[in-house]
Amino acid sequence: EEAPYWLEVCERATRYGERTQELVYGEHAGHWISYSVTPSLTEDHCIFAFALADAEYLERQELYDAGTHDPLTGLLNRRGIDDEIERRIEANPLGQFVLVLLDVDDFKTINDLYGHDVGDEALRTLARELTECFPPTAVVGRNGGDEALAALFGSDAYDVDACLDGLIKSQITYEAAGRTHTLSLSAGYAWSEEDSDIKDTYTKADEALYSVKLAGKSGFRGWEPGMQEVPQRSLLGFTAREIAEGMPLAMLAHREDGSILFANEGLASLLGYDRLPEALEDVGYSLKGVIHPDDWDTFVRSLSDWVSGGESDEAVEMQMHANTRSGRVLHVAYRAQLVTTKKKGDIIYAYIVGSETLDRLAHMTHDGDQ
Repeated sequence: EEAPYWLEVCERATRYGERTQELVYGEHAGHWISYSVTPSLTEDHCIFAFALADAEYLERQELYDAGTHDPLTGLLNRRGIDDEIERRIEANPLGQFVLVLLDVDDFKTINDLYGHDVGDEALRTLARELTECFPPTAVVGRNGGDEALAALFGSDAYDVDACLDGLIKSQITYEAAGRTHTLSLSAGYAWSEEDSDIKDTYTKADEALYSVKLAGKSGFRGWEPGMQEVPQRSLLGFTAREIAEGMPLAMLAHREDGSILFANEGLASLLGYDRLPEALEDVGYSLKGVIHPDDWDTFVRSLSDWVSGGESDEAVEMQMHANTRSGRVLHVAYRAQLVTTKKKGDIIYAYIVGSETLDRLAHMTHDGDQ
């Protein structure tokens, strides 16, 4: 069955003096074959040399995969994505397709809070979810960082809303570092147009994704005219964490037991430290190290009553004393709000203000009234 192929190779060598060197799969032999055919000094003859090359093929394939696939997730990388989409477009230049961009909500927080091993597992979970969600004919890859890309061609493209609706609304969980974590996603997509190139489609999908981010994340949208004009996109230059870190107040997030999940430099300043890591180390990453021992039991009891009393939707305020680095006991005001989050459960967001600051604010208000 394969004779015509080999006879043509030999004919090119004997009749036209061509040299051929290829790696091909021999169906009859069941092996990859590396061969070389060159003209011979004997008329109407050629020199044919071949070797079984399964190992050589595997090595080439491994090198190709290394260049086109992401080692962490196994998905196509940006080069592999571009190559495959270009190949699909060349095969059907007039065919319309849809390009989807997705990313993990608050991925930096996952890395900061739980470590990069948990972040890596989140990305592997994302890869598994995408390969299960989109049809096998889709081009699916990791675009970089926590951003993924999918391109759907032909009739599959018309299922994009159903695919994304099921993916975004599903409860995605994964196990890492001995606990169960929850993953939420945002996505934006755009349809290709006959007169546009892939870059234009990518830009539109990117604008749709960021419109979802601005609307609160954990959703999806298709591109619409006017999205590129949304001025609020500049707001994404500031994260809530960056704003909290820059606030001149002691701000923190903690559990009901007092374990601190987040604090800003304002807390370090309040307690008399130059650097936040040193302050958190000294207080044992807990409010128990911040609040004076004489007030701790009262604080815990009041907090527990507030959380379990059914009034946690209202802010709580307390007066207490705090320990400072110098040993000075500081009178402070504590104000908190309980928030139930999808990924982290019940979190208490609070700020602590020293009595001296409160006195200054009171005088400023009084002077303003005068």
